[in-house]
Amino acid sequence: LFMDKPVRIGDSCQFGDLTGTVEQIALRSTRIRGVDRTLISIPNAEFAKLRLVNYTRRDRSLLQHRIGLTYGASASQVCDVVDRIHHAMLSHPRIANEQIEVQFVGYGDSSLDIEIVGYVLTSDGAVFLDVQQEILLAIMGIVAEAGCDFAFPTRTLHVVGPAAAAEHPVFAKKAA
Repeated sequence: LFMDKPVRIGDSCQFGDLTGTVEQIALRSTRIRGVDRTLISIPNAEFAKLRLVNYTRRDRSLLQHRIGLTYGASASQVCDVVDRIHHAMLSHPRIANEQIEVQFVGYGDSSLDIEIVGYVLTSDGAVFLDVQQEILLAIMGIVAEAGCDFAFPTRTLHVVGPAAAAEHPVFAKKAA
C-alpha cells in the first residue's frame, strides 16, 4: 500500500464486495467509510490481497442505457430517434465524442431496443449523475417528439370461443 499507492485518502473505491471512501491509511490498517456511513477497518495485509477498483482515478465514467420503443414505431421513427439521440450526445459538452454508440440492437419481448453508450468526462459521481439526468431527459423529449412511446412489458391474450376450441387439435382430442 505504501509503495504502490493504489489508494489515497479521499479516494472512492470498491474493495472486495464493499464500497467506500478511504479515510486513513496507517502502518497496519486502512480505514474506509462505507456508503452506509459505517467505518470499516481492514488490516493492510488483507487489503492488499483484495480486488481493488479506484473510482476516483478513472478519467471518465461509463453512461450505458438500453431503451425500448413500442412495436408501433415505424422503421423511420426508430432511425430518427437513434439519430437524434446520437446528435444530443455529440452536442453535450461533457460527453466524449469519439466513443458514442447509439444503435437499434434488436427486437425485445415487448420492445424495439436501442442501446446507448458513451463516456462522461468526469470521475466525480455527482457530476456524472447530473449529466446522465440531462441525457435521459433529452431522450424522453426526443422519443415524444418522434411520435413514439417507451415500451413496457405486455402480453397479448387470445380468447378462443367454444366452437373454435372444439376444432383446435389439442382440445378436439380431449372432447373425443
